[in-house]
Amino acid sequence: MKATETKFLKFLQQPKQFVIPIYQRTYSWTKKQCQQL
Repeated sequence: MKATETKFLKFLQQPKQFVIPIYQRTYSWTKKQCQQL
């Protein structure tokens, strides 16, 4: 991933694309873990 400088309005007008790393995709919460929050 490469960071670049951009104007805020231009950032809001761009199409959105979110990338979730593979190590975060396979994690799932159980009921017990949610209750701990």
